[in-house]
Amino acid sequence: MQLLSLFAAFCKIGAFSFGGGYAAIPLIEVEVVRIHAWMSLHQFADLIAISQLTPGPIAINSATFIGYGVAGLPGSIVATVGVLMVPVMAVLLLWAVADRFYHSPWIKGALLGLKPALVALIFYSAYSIGRVAFDSPGPIIIAVIAFGVLRFFSIHPAILIVVSGVFGFLLL
Repeated sequence: MQLLSLFAAFCKIGAFSFGGGYAAIPLIEVEVVRIHAWMSLHQFADLIAISQLTPGPIAINSATFIGYGVAGLPGSIVATVGVLMVPVMAVLLLWAVADRFYHSPWIKGALLGLKPALVALIFYSAYSIGRVAFDSPGPIIIAVIAFGVLRFFSIHPAILIVVSGVFGFLLL
């Protein structure tokens, strides 16, 4: 039953993860934290950080980690297949009909509406995770400095991640 729940939850996440991993974070949070209670919000924030550090898309990495935590290796496989199944099928279908419908006013209108909603989902992800990540002044200072560095300097994000991790370790 647990494997079926994992598969269904991650199929739902995969089906509605328009806009990539950051837009999927609120969907993952609702399914994993609120509906199924497979982890706490603090654990979820840590999971997102780990998913960011490992190569690959956030939704796939999250599915793999959550599935493993819930049901071991079978859970990891089931959740990962679940999050990939609907988007892969959708891409194959869209690829077959894309030329005929790409310039359709319906498609252009839908994309026009999706873009701002995806930005809102990304902002909501930042807000939701920020509520538990910014539990003291240290993380707030690191975030403000990191944002400033990214905004005004041409520094590679990998360097910023390593330096932020070192500062976080020193703040403990």
